[in-house]
Amino acid sequence: MIDYPVQMRFVRFAAAVCAVALGLAPVNYQDEGRRWWTHVEYLASDDLAGRDTGSEGYRKAADYVAGDFRRLGLEPAGTDGYFQPVKFVVDQIDDGQSSAELLGPHGAEPLHMGDDLIFGLDPDTARDLEASAVFVGYGMDVPEKSYSDLAGVDLKRKLALSLSGIPSGIPGPLAAHHQSFAESWRALREAGAVGAIRIPNPHSMDLPWQRIALARFNPRMTFLEQDLRPANGLRVSIMMNPASADKLFAGTGHTMAELVKMADAHAALPHFNLPRRVRVHVTMHDHEVEAPNVAGILRGSDAKLNGEYVVMSAHLDHLGVGQPINGDAIYNGRWTTRRESHRSSKLPG
Repeated sequence: MIDYPVQMRFVRFAAAVCAVALGLAPVNYQDEGRRWWTHVEYLASDDLAGRDTGSEGYRKAADYVAGDFRRLGLEPAGTDGYFQPVKFVVDQIDDGQSSAELLGPHGAEPLHMGDDLIFGLDPDTARDLEASAVFVGYGMDVPEKSYSDLAGVDLKRKLALSLSGIPSGIPGPLAAHHQSFAESWRALREAGAVGAIRIPNPHSMDLPWQRIALARFNPRMTFLEQDLRPANGLRVSIMMNPASADKLFAGTGHTMAELVKMADAHAALPHFNLPRRVRVHVTMHDHEVEAPNVAGILRGSDAKLNGEYVVMSAHLDHLGVGQPINGDAIYNGRWTTRRESHRSSKLPG
């Protein structure tokens, strides 16, 4: 249920930036390539400090793109010229002051930040919460295929524990839709859950756990306007290290190895209550930022196309300044070359 990536990144609209869209022909591709590269060199320069959303570096990048839109003759499409202001809330974990543990008749077993789990953060995240948990298989609700892991399960005021995977008979694109953060949490919320714990299948993880765990130090961003947030009502969001998952399954008669074997075969997974309750304490810091989309319009010359739009978009922001890698803390956000290895895209870990 965490947005894994590691952090929320809002897509910046950049409409009709290609010179060919303006009808410029013939094209000298070598000159166009050099011109394109000058944009990359500026946007990925140290002067913009990684273009973190809402930062001064991002503002410089937005001004630069708006200037190029103006030069290309695009009409302003924003509420403030080429700009569309968007407000966000940024949350960041205080790892040393946060904790989780399993509570049972024989006492409490601590779960360790980073080693065992990481928290997802949102303005609705509870600072303190204790709840029962239920294993709900894949945690999917797919009405198009009359499939539901949630039907008949009592999730009221509980945490929904699930394992990544796709049950037999659910096409990949449909599964991807219903496993998206917004759709997955919507179904769980409607079933009465107050939070979610997700265990990635170790056989299909894109990144090793060590790198995933580093993501907990990155700030998480969501919309300031509550109605736009995909995680409304999500009080606890946890991603569990698959190597530690048997701590959750202790006393259930099930093991992580057994459940992974079933998931690898796309078999139906069992549903069961966990005998121990989960207690969490989350300390996080938040602040608000504002960062504009940059938008321009190129009108079509054909009257038949009046009122129709083709949207071209790209990220304008990146990760800003973070933990130094090879002595360089600026996450410039451009591909590494042999000659300029100090200008790497630098993803954490």
